[in-house]
Amino acid sequence: MLYETFNSLREAHGEDYFKSRIDPEIVQNLNPKFELREYQKEILGRFNFYFKEYQRRQFPAHLLFHMATGSGKTKTEFEIHNSIGIGGLICKTY
Repeated sequence: MLYETFNSLREAHGEDYFKSRIDPEIVQNLNPKFELREYQKEILGRFNFYFKEYQRRQFPAHLLFHMATGSGKTKTEFEIHNSIGIGGLICKTY
């Protein structure tokens, strides 16, 4: 599974492997009152890595953000859509 592959990459290259891959536009577009949480940085970095660097990316891509209630799914997905500009992104949160 993809998350296992990405977890192995993080273990091999260090905890900040994905966090360091966040598109600077995402951080610049954030409201300064709302700082990204560490797990949101991890998610955004993984997403960016998948779409820009991952050699085995599938087309079309179908990804799921598995996050707890109140963890910032809507904000995270909005930042991805707004900054990376991926068309056809469907955000469904519960």
